[in-house]
Amino acid sequence: MLKSKQLITILRINWQFASLNWSGFMNFDFLRKYGLFLFLPAIALLSLILLKHGLSLTFDSYNFLCGADTFNKTSRLLMCDRSAMVLSPPGFSLFLSLFIASPNSLHDIYLLVTIILYSLTLVCWYFIFCQEIKEDLVLLFATLQLATALPLFYVHLFVWSEGLFLFLTSFGILSFFRFKEHDKICWVVLCAISFSISITVKYVGLLMFVSLVLGDIITVKKTFKRSQYIALCFPLLVFGYLMLRNYSIAGTFTGIRPFLNRDAAEIFQSCAGVILHWVMPSNIFPTVFSVLFVVVLGLGCWFMLKRNQVWAILFFSFFLFLYVSAWRTDIEYDERLFVPVFPVFIMFVMGLLEGLPRITSLYYLRNFFLVYWTVYSIFRLGKNVIQWIY
Repeated sequence: MLKSKQLITILRINWQFASLNWSGFMNFDFLRKYGLFLFLPAIALLSLILLKHGLSLTFDSYNFLCGADTFNKTSRLLMCDRSAMVLSPPGFSLFLSLFIASPNSLHDIYLLVTIILYSLTLVCWYFIFCQEIKEDLVLLFATLQLATALPLFYVHLFVWSEGLFLFLTSFGILSFFRFKEHDKICWVVLCAISFSISITVKYVGLLMFVSLVLGDIITVKKTFKRSQYIALCFPLLVFGYLMLRNYSIAGTFTGIRPFLNRDAAEIFQSCAGVILHWVMPSNIFPTVFSVLFVVVLGLGCWFMLKRNQVWAILFFSFFLFLYVSAWRTDIEYDERLFVPVFPVFIMFVMGLLEGLPRITSLYYLRNFFLVYWTVYSIFRLGKNVIQWIY
């Protein structure tokens, strides 16, 4: 039997060894300087697919293009059925109208814009990761996860509003965290402008903005100056203007959707299954497993470091809003619906993993999960890319 002093000595040596592995062995300083190059393969793949097959269209795409075309011809925003565009905000159609008015081909110029939007979204989140993630190993896998993310990749293959919305919200979040670091009014203004424009693309941009600001106030007890409060109120004014505009032309604030009373438990399982599928193939597990996964994530919020709790608030407010919307209306609760919050999910999970106790066994278990998640993401993206190319 070991004596108490010998046991304490052994535990102290093990702790020092774990700390060495944790912070000393995995020190990739070059990653923070050259990590952006990890995005080049994904950008090249997207460019290859778009140049070979072009942008794809869905019913939503035709409505956006119709709105852009009618705006250029009549200064009115009409959908394919000639009804006013209120179910979706007018921002994306106005954005498309800029390219319709161009003498160049709409398809060719917007194809280039799509690649640029995808690249800028990745860059924005890389800078957010560099600021928020302190451990280099976690930063490496967060960057790889972003570079191989199928949800972010596939929404840029269509003429959808998600690409523009993702860039605007990403730049808005980046500006907000730059403001937290430098406390300059210019970053608050950029954040407010980005989210204001995002609200004209998707109404849910307001929810992300409010969750971000309130989450930071709650967790960090952040106080703002008067001028900063004024700037932060601008997205609220834009949303209010859109509501008045919609009501004046269509008699409804955000359009009319059929009111449904779906099974709440079934809808929650389906929404949770979308989130679980980001991490593992959800179809091989019982449906209750996806619910347990989201519950475990929720419990993990209580153990996160204070500087990362804002990500949990941002993610779960978005998730719960979409869940209630899918429960009560006829919207399709597929992966596309949750894509805007996917980078937030990565940051949320990485914050949980970075905040784990520094115990050797947990350290290796965490690293195994990081490797597995990256391999799963690469396999999932590669499988779909092969189908799209061939």
